[in-house]
Amino acid sequence: MSHFSYIKVQIKNPNIDLLKMSIQELAKDINGEVVSEIVDWYGNVRSDFIIGIRNKVFQRGVGIKINRNGEVELVGDFYLISRQKINDLLEKVVMYYTKNATAYALSQMGYNVQQSKSEDKVLLYAYQM
Repeated sequence: MSHFSYIKVQIKNPNIDLLKMSIQELAKDINGEVVSEIVDWYGNVRSDFIIGIRNKVFQRGVGIKINRNGEVELVGDFYLISRQKINDLLEKVVMYYTKNATAYALSQMGYNVQQSKSEDKVLLYAYQM
């Protein structure tokens, strides 16, 4: 049976701008696009989320929202999508948000921050002049 499901992400009380930036970067990384609407198997449309993404794996789209407890959640119709693909997406959401939040915090403390990507890892270099 197809329906919209909610999956909690290990992020609580995020900075909305950093979250949006992270999802935009993630969309590029997974050859996707940022969307404002997602659909379920039956074509029902939702747009009650902060930002959404869609790609070849998540063809109906995945929305990113914050629940009333401040927890980030993925919302989407995950019918016929493997649990591994969903877990990979969850890990990438956390990785990109953590990278951007860490870089932002370091820059606020006066560090210059550079980033590089190596395989499935993102590396941050912080240094002070």
